[in-house]
Amino acid sequence: MGRLLLLLAVAILAYAAWRWLQKRSGLERWQAFAVAGAVVLMALAATGRLNWVFALIGLALPFLRKLLVLLPYVPVLRQVFGRAAAEQRQENPHQEGAGSGPEDPSGRPGLSVREAWDILGLEPGAAPEEIVAAHRRLIQKLHPDRGGSAYLATRINQAKDLLLKECRE
Repeated sequence: MGRLLLLLAVAILAYAAWRWLQKRSGLERWQAFAVAGAVVLMALAATGRLNWVFALIGLALPFLRKLLVLLPYVPVLRQVFGRAAAEQRQENPHQEGAGSGPEDPSGRPGLSVREAWDILGLEPGAAPEEIVAAHRRLIQKLHPDRGGSAYLATRINQAKDLLLKECRE
């Protein structure tokens, strides 16, 4: 009976905290979560039950190690996402799916040549072999089968196709 009352009290407190957090700004929410996390860690340390936290940290380390490999690509991803979102807002703020650059005949958003060079991280005038190597390097990291985004994989493929076409012309 005591556990049931404790569970009910926790549920009521969680609901009240959720309602309170909805009325707060983003910074206040983060501060509230930080304080709550510190209180939980102190309570676990005081009761001697902190060992599972270290087990979770040990479990997360291999995943964090794999994520660190992607850090060099963060500026490229920010640039791709930021430019696409800004251009979408400028072109038509009410149209869904508006992309950047000119559209190809299939209706999909296309890329400008400058965007293609930026996406692959190359300087204009690179050799076709460099384009293929840059494409391979990026697609290995960002392919949807490896946990990447289908959107990014599409943009990387579009960039490679456009640049190889430009090299042939």
